[in-house]
Amino acid sequence: MKWVLVAGALAGLAVAQPPTIGNCPVFPADNIWNTRIDRLPVSPNSSTWVNTIGTSAHLHPDFGSGLYHGEPSGIPYITVAGKQTKFPATFSSPGNIDPGPYAIPLDAPIEGGSSSAGDRHVITVDTDNCIVYEIYDAFPQTAGWQGGSGAIFNLLSDALRPAPGTSADAAGLPIFPGLVKYAEIRAGKINHAIRFTAPQTQDLYVWPARHGASTFTNTIFPPMGARFRLKASFDISSFSTTNQVILTGLKLYGMMLADNGSSWYISGAPDPGWNNDDLHVLNTIDGSNFEAADVAPLMMNPNSGQVLKVSVTSLAAKAAAIAIAILILLVAVVAVIGYMLPKNHLASRSSHFRQPPQAIWDLITGPPDWRPDIRSWEKLAPRDGRRMWKEIDKHRHAIAYESVEENPPHRLVTRIADPSLPFGGTWTFTIEPESTGCQVTITEAGEIYNPIFRFMARFVLGYSGTIETYLKALHGKFGETVEGG
Repeated sequence: MKWVLVAGALAGLAVAQPPTIGNCPVFPADNIWNTRIDRLPVSPNSSTWVNTIGTSAHLHPDFGSGLYHGEPSGIPYITVAGKQTKFPATFSSPGNIDPGPYAIPLDAPIEGGSSSAGDRHVITVDTDNCIVYEIYDAFPQTAGWQGGSGAIFNLLSDALRPAPGTSADAAGLPIFPGLVKYAEIRAGKINHAIRFTAPQTQDLYVWPARHGASTFTNTIFPPMGARFRLKASFDISSFSTTNQVILTGLKLYGMMLADNGSSWYISGAPDPGWNNDDLHVLNTIDGSNFEAADVAPLMMNPNSGQVLKVSVTSLAAKAAAIAIAILILLVAVVAVIGYMLPKNHLASRSSHFRQPPQAIWDLITGPPDWRPDIRSWEKLAPRDGRRMWKEIDKHRHAIAYESVEENPPHRLVTRIADPSLPFGGTWTFTIEPESTGCQVTITEAGEIYNPIFRFMARFVLGYSGTIETYLKALHGKFGETVEGG
C-alpha cells in the first residue's frame, strides 16, 4: 500500500473543530495544520534531525508581553474588515510572490517594531472574507508597501501555494496559522501545529511546505515543512496551566519547521496577558524530548493541505520498520565515527595583503556586510564590556559573536556567543606588518559538540573551509587575489 498510517491516527477528525478567528475557520478541519500527529509513526530521520537541531538546545517561546531588547516580543497580527483599503506592494525577492494588492493598513504593527532590523513580518486577517495577508521585510510607503516577499491565503481553502515558491516565510507556508495566541490559552487548548525555526535546514522541502531556503544538501539537515512533536512520555504535570496548554499542543499537533533561525524557537503573537517569567520556564525543555513525525501518509494531493484517512497494513508496517532500522544503523555508524573524533580542532591559514594593518583592522572590526555570505547584521548590547553582534547569513542562519580580545591593529580574538548551537570556539586574527603590506593569519580553535557535525566537519566540509572563504572575501573587498596559505 502506498500510504502507511497508524490506525486511529486521525480518530475524531470528522467532528473536530478547526481554530477560528472571528467567523472564519483557520483552514478547514481536515487541513494538515489542524491535524493531530500524536499517533503517527516516528520519522526514520527523527534522531538525525533532532541531533542536528540540537539535543541539548532548549525550547524557546519567541513571544511574550512588553518589550525585549527594546522591541515587541513576537509576530503581531490584526484583524480587518472586508472594506479595508487594499494597498499595492512591491517585492525584492523573485519567485511565486502574490502581487497583491494587500489589505494591510499602512500603520499595521510590524514584527520588532517600526525601526526593527529583523524579519519585519506584518499580518492582517480579513474576517469578513476569511483572507490572510502576510508580508516579510515590510516597510510602509506613502501609498503602499515595500517588502521582501508576500503571500495571500484563503482560510476556507486547502490549496497550497505554487511550488517552488516562497511566501512571507522561508518554507512558503502561511505564518498566522502557526502562531501561539493568548486567546488559545484562555480557551484552554491549541489545536493546530506551531511554527518553529532551526539554525540549519536542508535544500529541500516536504509537504506541505513549498520552498527550501538553504544550500545544504546533506540529509542530516531537516527540510522545510518537517513536523516535530513533544514526546508522549514527557511529563508536563509540573508546569503552569499556561505552559501545559502549549506543551499539550506540542504533543498532539506538534510544530512545523518554517524558517531558519535559532534552535527550537516557537512562534507566537505578542499579548499583554503573557507572563514572560512563566514562559521562560519552557526553556528548561531540551531538544532530546522532541521527535519528528512522518506525515507523508496523510497527503492526499501534493498541491493540497487536505489530509487523507487510510488504514495500515502489517506488510507496510514491517517495511517501514526495516527502513527505520537501516537508517538508524547508518546514522549510528556516522555517530560512532563522530564520537571517536576529538571535540576540539585547530585550523589556521595565512595570506599576504597589499594593505597596511590599520586598513585590515578597520574592516574586520567594522560592520560585516562587506562579506558576500552575510545578509544582515545587528549590534547587540555589550556583555562584560565586550562588543557583541549577530550575523544573519543569506540562508537566515543567525549566530551571535563577541569580541574577547582587541589589540589594534595587530590582534583580535572573537568567539561564538550562542551556547544553543552544536558548535562553538574562537577565531584569532593576527596582523603582522610587512614591507609591502601585511600578513593576516586566522586561527580557528573550534569545538563541535554534535558527533554527526564532527563527522561532517572532518570528512566533508574540512576544518579550514570557513577561514579560506573569509580570506577570499577579505581580498575581494580590497580588489586583491588570495596570496599565501
